[in-house]
Amino acid sequence: MTKIYNLHMDTREKILSYIKKKGEVSGKELVEVLGITRQAVNKHIKKLVEEGLLIKEGRTKGAVYKLLLHTESSGLCQNSKRFIL
Repeated sequence: MTKIYNLHMDTREKILSYIKKKGEVSGKELVEVLGITRQAVNKHIKKLVEEGLLIKEGRTKGAVYKLLLHTESSGLCQNSKRFIL
């Protein structure tokens, strides 16, 4: 179970890192960058939104995802107090 958990965290960290660099991304872009299925991207994005790390703007295919209240100087997300790479 730990190995699967680590794989999920690695993917989520990659998503957060990529969004930090780009500012905002679509699910389709994440599919292409990460090389995983749309369903897998949606699962990870849903979890990150639930954890308060990302916000979703728009609906369905036109949706984009952004970091929530990211503070550049501290590297922390204010709402979640988690470090963002």
